[in-house]
Amino acid sequence: MSKNAAEEQTCRPLEGYLECSESESFRSSIADGSTPSLAPVATPVAAPATRPSFSTLPKWTKYGLFFCCCLQQFLLQFDTAAVAVTIPKIAKDEKAPQAKAFALATAYCLAQTVFQLVFSHVSHALGRKFMFMTGLVFYIVGASAAAGKVHIDALIGARVVQGIGASGMFSMSSILIVEMTQPRQRSGWVSISQAWGALGNICGPLTAGAMAYKRWSWNSIFAVELGLASLLFSILTCLLPWDSRGIKERLHELKGCDWLGMALFFTGAVALLVPINIGGTTESTAWVSAPVLASFGSGLVSFILLIYHQRNLAKRPAFPREVFARRPTTGFRHPFKIFVSISPSIAFLGNTVGGMLLLSVFYSLVIFWEGVREKTTMNVGLVLLSMTITYPAAFALTGVAIRKWGRVKYAIAVGSLLSSLGLTLMLFMPPQTPEPILIIICFMLGAGCGVFAPAMVNAVLALTDSRWHSHAIATRTLLNTAGQCIGVSLGMAIFTGAFKAKFEAANVNPALKAKIMEMGFESPQDLISRIKDLRELSPDGELVSMVAGALRYVWCFASVVASLTGTMAVFMQCPDLPPDGTTPPARPDEEQQANNIEMASR
Repeated sequence: MSKNAAEEQTCRPLEGYLECSESESFRSSIADGSTPSLAPVATPVAAPATRPSFSTLPKWTKYGLFFCCCLQQFLLQFDTAAVAVTIPKIAKDEKAPQAKAFALATAYCLAQTVFQLVFSHVSHALGRKFMFMTGLVFYIVGASAAAGKVHIDALIGARVVQGIGASGMFSMSSILIVEMTQPRQRSGWVSISQAWGALGNICGPLTAGAMAYKRWSWNSIFAVELGLASLLFSILTCLLPWDSRGIKERLHELKGCDWLGMALFFTGAVALLVPINIGGTTESTAWVSAPVLASFGSGLVSFILLIYHQRNLAKRPAFPREVFARRPTTGFRHPFKIFVSISPSIAFLGNTVGGMLLLSVFYSLVIFWEGVREKTTMNVGLVLLSMTITYPAAFALTGVAIRKWGRVKYAIAVGSLLSSLGLTLMLFMPPQTPEPILIIICFMLGAGCGVFAPAMVNAVLALTDSRWHSHAIATRTLLNTAGQCIGVSLGMAIFTGAFKAKFEAANVNPALKAKIMEMGFESPQDLISRIKDLRELSPDGELVSMVAGALRYVWCFASVVASLTGTMAVFMQCPDLPPDGTTPPARPDEEQQANNIEMASR
């Protein structure tokens, strides 16, 4: 036997054993250079404590966990939609000032965004089940507090706690689906779970409206959420396998987490998202005020430091370099080499922009139908079904198609074309446009977004090595949530700024202008809540036309961003998803194993 062969035998552990030990005859034969007479004798030791493998769970356990992921998507989207339409009633009942009503609307979304990285990164050390259940506990505590008779300040705090819990639930459910499935299968599972989320978006406002019609308290919404979250907690406690590692091993891995990277991300995210959400709400927080500009500056500095830290200093980065650095191959030479190197970044950008555009355009359509077309809240919901139903249907069908054929690039092209065309047509929607035409445009927009969103989700998976899919999908969920948080506030800020500019430049009756100036309009919420007053002050429709014109600025911005992002996505190099069975399931501990081997070699 050669020396290399002998070394291979000494180094290769047998399955079920921690190490191999050689017999005396084997060691002596190596020493004198003769052929060893005996194979190494494996000495059994206690099997190492390992993380649970979700890919090897029984079939019905996987189905049960998948149902929990779907129910959780429904719950979290139901929460966002139901509370959003209830905020005016909460502010009225609690006699809350405009600033606190706005804080109530944004606190949940901000907390949900900035804590996702903590849950996804730390879950590798503490275990997926522990972090999932921790998120549920936070959510249940927040819902319990909000369901009682509390002051507006306590309610805002409860929404922050709920947002922290929602961040863990969002990230853990995404990772769970990835680790249970293979690439093509997970495209279908993700699509179905997202369809449940869209169903929650539909049921949220309808349930809130029904409760208001029955004269139930707004606290009833949080009671419903508490019941669903408690059901989830009970089921997941039984189905999710526990991590068998000891406390010392978990704490040892916890020390190796990228705490500096998480701190820099948290600081940067808060410093950027807070001014985006509160900018322009009061005179002291105007867009050009010192606090807002200083917050933006500190956020940019934090993210610059984060990028440098992740690329050069972090031993185990919170955003692994392998997620962004893979150079995809598709079998043909791309004419633009730059799109090959930045293809993973384009995929993540597409997911961020998708979340941003979806909510900014959706809320602008609510203003259009209710403020410009004078529809009641219930009729607005019925009209917007053309978008809210089309979006999840297109999402599910696209996911099923990608699972069958694996063609991600075709879905990207179709989704980019439909969404850009729908947003462009919205620019030409005058207040007098026939309603069927407007519904067709909304239908096209919903279909385009519904095709583009799952295409970009699967593009992230196609452009990432399977070992890093858990990190990739967690990063995608984080960026998509951040996009939604930015989209609502940015869209409303553009709308308010455009209306003020049009109003100041228009030749309006001085007496009418004086009355309107007395009304204030310091924040987007002020303007949105008083659109009906504008109609009464100007029966000829002049002011309402300004509102419609201001909305076109939002749609123009969305159209430009969608077109640019769609063009980059079409030109990026994206391979097809491999058939199931040819790609190993995601193993969240492989990167840590490699890290341990590297440290041992040093």
